[in-house]
Amino acid sequence: MEETAAAISGLMTLENLHRTGGRDDGLPIGDNDLWILPPEQRSGLVGKEGVRQWEEAVQFVEGMVSLAEDPELFADATQMLLADTLARAEEALRRARERMLR
Repeated sequence: MEETAAAISGLMTLENLHRTGGRDDGLPIGDNDLWILPPEQRSGLVGKEGVRQWEEAVQFVEGMVSLAEDPELFADATQMLLADTLARAEEALRRARERMLR
């Protein structure tokens, strides 16, 4: 029990409070690890509408990744950025679907 309390206390740092704005913006706290954007710039996509929007986002980014595969048109940094964006969108979609099942 004391170990759990110590672990929770260790998470309550000024840095962690800054990352979340010190409040719950309606976003599941487990999704903070996906984003660089501060919470006030994120949308709290939940339920069927959230899943639908993340599905659209994944499809859109998949198309962008396909276009960026030509090394003569897109720099490595752009390809890496799009691949990272796709991975984040896919994970956000997975989490949105998982929350719907709860």
